[in-house]
Amino acid sequence: MNSKVYRKGVFALIRDSDGKFLVIQKPSYNDTDWALIGGGAEDNEDQSDALLREIQEETSLTNEEFEVLGRASQPYSYDYPADLAKELHGGKYTGQSYDIFLVALNTESPELEFDRREIAEHKWIPEQSLESHLNFPGQYEAISRALDELNET
Repeated sequence: MNSKVYRKGVFALIRDSDGKFLVIQKPSYNDTDWALIGGGAEDNEDQSDALLREIQEETSLTNEEFEVLGRASQPYSYDYPADLAKELHGGKYTGQSYDIFLVALNTESPELEFDRREIAEHKWIPEQSLESHLNFPGQYEAISRALDELNET
């Protein structure tokens, strides 16, 4: 029996006071490819701790500058392409599974600082623009489901 083993991670749907969401582009992305702040959890790291670490590492926001509003019940999971699965993380994982958290800024004009080796571009976009930016397979659908769920709470 061949069971899938996913690398655990987190995505932060960071919303500002105007209701716009932060999206980022990594240097390896095409011009139309965008994602959310997030990344893989460290070994034995709790998902909530991974979320706080990723937000701080990728944006320089401190815990006082944002509030975690909720965690979606369904993660965004996907398989790596077969050839890539053998190369990444020593072939340990067949894909990734990211828990999705809704995060609100507690500050009007945050001073975001990005490591340009990891994040080439960023912008704030309205919710209705997420679909045209989050275009990796299944990405927008998972984020949309999470927003529908988390906006109800």
